[in-house]
Amino acid sequence: MSTRSDLTKQIATYESEVGNADALGRLMVNKDFKEVFLEGYCKAHALSLIKDLSNYSTDTSDYRNIVEDLDAISRFQTYLNETTIKGQLAKADLVLAKSIPDSELN
Repeated sequence: MSTRSDLTKQIATYESEVGNADALGRLMVNKDFKEVFLEGYCKAHALSLIKDLSNYSTDTSDYRNIVEDLDAISRFQTYLNETTIKGQLAKADLVLAKSIPDSELN
């Protein structure tokens, strides 16, 4: 059993995760965000970097720098996906957490 204080903190965490996912959802449909980040950075820039890889030997610092840049793009996309998933899970958890009656808490 949880305390009311623990549950209140958990609800605040869920609400934050839902808020972040909702904000990200708005960004994902924003024309400028899509153009600059999704199309420009995550797609066009990534493709350009992949094309550039063929110009370097794998044991060069230029090659390693390109791989690091690609890794950064991948991490950004992972963050976007994880934020969305956390928000979806938090929505369900929030409903459950808010439905716990005081009688079940310490």
